[in-house]
Amino acid sequence: MKESTKTQQVGILGLGAIGHVIGAQLFQKSGIRLYFFNRSPRKKLQIQLPDGQELDHGIACMYHPQPIQLDWLVICLKAYHYPGASAWFKHLIGPETRVVVIRNGLQLTAPLSAYTSLSKLMPCLIDCPTQLADDGGYQQFQVARLMIPPHALAAEFQALFPSTAMTIEVVSDFKTTSWEKLCASAALGAITCLSGQPCRVFREEDIVELFRALVKEGLAVAKADGAKITKTYLEQEIEKTRHYPPEKGSSMLNDRQKGNQIEVTAKNGVISELGKKYGIPTPLNDHFTALLKMINQK
Repeated sequence: MKESTKTQQVGILGLGAIGHVIGAQLFQKSGIRLYFFNRSPRKKLQIQLPDGQELDHGIACMYHPQPIQLDWLVICLKAYHYPGASAWFKHLIGPETRVVVIRNGLQLTAPLSAYTSLSKLMPCLIDCPTQLADDGGYQQFQVARLMIPPHALAAEFQALFPSTAMTIEVVSDFKTTSWEKLCASAALGAITCLSGQPCRVFREEDIVELFRALVKEGLAVAKADGAKITKTYLEQEIEKTRHYPPEKGSSMLNDRQKGNQIEVTAKNGVISELGKKYGIPTPLNDHFTALLKMINQK
């Protein structure tokens, strides 16, 4: 596809780990003017890439909603941010704005359906372990892998990024891929968050078995919901977890350590909720959901 010579006005809403990963790559692409939006002020985009390269870009970040005409809005918010972000959506999503929601979970675009048409709204999953570093920036552990459905915006979105910056795959069965990401991230996040330990905890075999049991519960619900999980998926995820860097955490652990709200409802909570809907027992996810919700109430 031939790229347009017109400068693209691209906004990134949310400057956590995902916002930093996406922003760092778009900084390297010509023909793009970047805008950054965040609920708290940020003066720079600071991230260490998997190859050891450190990017440290000064940015002008807007933290109060105001109208801006954008060609693209890339939303990098967690699920619990959406109820408080309506003013951002109203000001930043115009009739021609193409909107991409980057988050792991189910029904990613549902909160945005009131602001734009489905033809201009695309979900995107991400596989890119990244966490807050001691210096206030972020550390990215591996090259980002983005997964998008067959959509009218797919090719244009792929063309936004440098060709070697990350993998952007069009996946035909987006529901299955969404469930696979959810089951693994919910299990890993809950275990690291409640143990207070990063992925070194998975050096313990009993914790690996707990991870296995949590993921199996999620997969049973996923299959009831129509996902087509392969027979090799579970063991592949277990092996991946065993080989994560021991210092790698999770977004749930990071939020607990920073005193932020933990993203439980959209992870273990949705597995429990849909388990009840389909009559699938999910005792482990039920218990983990209750415990994580207690942390949020403090």
